[in-house]
Amino acid sequence: MQAGHSHRQPPSPWRQSASFVLPLTAAIILVSAVVWYFLHRKRRPLQRVPGSLLRRVKIYTKVGDKGCSSLMDGASAPKSSPCFDVVGTLDELNCNIGHAVEHCKAAELPGVFIRQFEEVQRELFDVGSIVADPEQKKMTADVEKRYWENTKRLESLIDDMELYLPPLKFLILPSGGLAATALHMCRAVCRRCERTMVSYLGADNDVGRFGFIPYMNRLSDYLFTAARLAALNEEKEDRVWTRVD
Repeated sequence: MQAGHSHRQPPSPWRQSASFVLPLTAAIILVSAVVWYFLHRKRRPLQRVPGSLLRRVKIYTKVGDKGCSSLMDGASAPKSSPCFDVVGTLDELNCNIGHAVEHCKAAELPGVFIRQFEEVQRELFDVGSIVADPEQKKMTADVEKRYWENTKRLESLIDDMELYLPPLKFLILPSGGLAATALHMCRAVCRRCERTMVSYLGADNDVGRFGFIPYMNRLSDYLFTAARLAALNEEKEDRVWTRVD
């Protein structure tokens, strides 16, 4: 060793690994703490809304205790009326779509489809309010134009979804995961809703002319196609129907 030159020790392997291990350990601890928080956090307890902030409206009216209910014009009709059968089935369909939406969110179906389902839910409310009006005061030329446009919109959405789906060559069974089967249930309820609407209104009167029945017919096709797409999103194949031997 020459005089005047200092001898440097090689860096310790521990020091080399520490520069990598310590930040990694800190990141793991941080992620674990976040996961623990979300798993163990306490939900805020329910609190009563002060009466001064909310005008109280009784949910129960007792009007229907004798088997009758009110239509949109205020007239009373038996709950067994075909009109209430249509409105009730529309409500059932709307609830089923809401249920399917939650399954679609859990399955991470793209948000664009969630927004489409929610738009359909709003449209079903509109249909119900018009069907429940005996004088059909809300059935204007603007409504007619809007619902024929809605029907065309559903056709366009179906065409877009089919670009991602294998051609349908056989009848398939309702299957494909929770989101897909929930949408198949919506499709079945939609078909029943269409049948009650045709039975009550007929396809040749003003309601048929204003496009509600074609809209419901196209909606069931849309829900069927959306169910297939939801199954594909979860990497599940169509289950083909075969005859029972």
